[in-house]
Formats: sequence, C-alpha cells, structure tokens
Amino acid sequence: MLPSSLFVLASGTIFDKRYQSPKITNLTGNLILPGTSQISFYGNAISHIYAGYFRNLSNLVRIDLGNNKIADMDDYSFVEVPTVRFLYIKYNKLSIIREHQFSGLHNLEQLYLFSNDISIIEGKSFKDLKSMKTLDLQRNLLSTLREHQFVGLSDLVNFYLQQNQINVIQDYSFKHLISVKILDLRSHELSTIHEHQFDGLTNLDYLHLQQNQIRTIESYSFKNLTSLKTLN
Repeated sequence: MLPSSLFVLASGTIFDKRYQSPKITNLTGNLILPGTSQISFYGNAISHIYAGYFRNLSNLVRIDLGNNKIADMDDYSFVEVPTVRFLYIKYNKLSIIREHQFSGLHNLEQLYLFSNDISIIEGKSFKDLKSMKTLDLQRNLLSTLREHQFVGLSDLVNFYLQQNQINVIQDYSFKHLISVKILDLRSHELSTIHEHQFDGLTNLDYLHLQQNQIRTIESYSFKNLTSLKTLN
C-alpha cells in the first residue's frame, strides 16, 4: 500500500525520500530517474533549492518539499519541469517570494506555501501560473497586499491568506483574481475596509473576514461582489 501522503497516477514512478535518516540536507546526489511522476522529500533538512536540479523529468506532476528548512530558492528553480501540477513547500523558512522563482510552471494547479515566514511577495511573482486553481499562503508574515503581487492568477479559485499579519490591503490588490470563489482573510489586523479593496472579485462566493479588528467599512466596499453568497 502506498503511503497516504502520496497519490497514484495512471502511470509513472514515485521517488519517495521522506523522513530519511540521516536527513537529506542537499538535493545534489539524489538521482531521479526519467519517467518519475511524483517526488517527495518531505520531512528532511533541505535548506536551499538550486536551479537545474529538476531536469529531464518530462512526466513530473507532483513535488513535495514540505517540512524542510528551505530558506531560499534560486530563480527559475522549476523552469525545466513545466508539467508539474502540484507543488508543496509548506512548513519551511521562506521569507520572500521573488519574481522568477516560479517561472515556467504554466500547468501548476495547486501551490502550498503555508507555515513559512513569508513577509514579501515581489510584484508579478506568480505571473506564469496561468493554470493555478489553489494558492495557500496562510500562516505567514505578510502585512501588506499590493496590486501587482497577484498578476497572472486569472484562473485562481481558492485563495487562502488567513493567519498572517495583514493590516493594509491596497486598492485593487485583487483586481486580477477574476475567477476566485473563496477568499479567506481571517485572523489579521485589518481595521478599515476601503471602497476599492475588493474590486475585480466578480465571481467571489465566500469572503471570510472573521477575527480582524474592523471598525470602519466604507460605503460601496462590496458593490462589485455581485456573486457573493457568504460574508463572515
């Protein structure tokens, strides 16, 4: 029986290096065979992702790098594996998302970055992620959301941002997220909802704002949320 954290694809090979003893600290030397469809290094001590490691893997669909000590990733780390659809970098130590770290991942559908130390997302960092459906950034250290941070995510449906330290959402921050149906902004430090903060979210069904410090909601702040079903 396969471990529960892996799933079975119709074809391909699983490269499973979870919870190694001694823990893996560097990906160099871990040879992955062509034809591999899933890779897991979950629960090791990897600190850096170098560009060029994931190459000659034209069938690769899933990469799990969760629960390591990753503090940085080279630009273009995944540019040679455009087939990847699921990428897990949760429970690590990333503090910044740079513009080209996820370049080339045109088929990526789910990206899990929760429980890092991310405080900065550079503009256009997700611009290549045209197929993205789920982006999970909960439990990081974000304090400000800006207009150009989410360029390219026009197909995004589920956006999880809860339990950061957000106190500023600049106007039009979500204007590129025309397909989002779930936006979770629970447990932040928001005090005011401004008129144009949620502009662009025309397909939003569920907006979660619980456990903030909201004292002021400007007129017409939700006027463009024409599909909204639930506001908490």
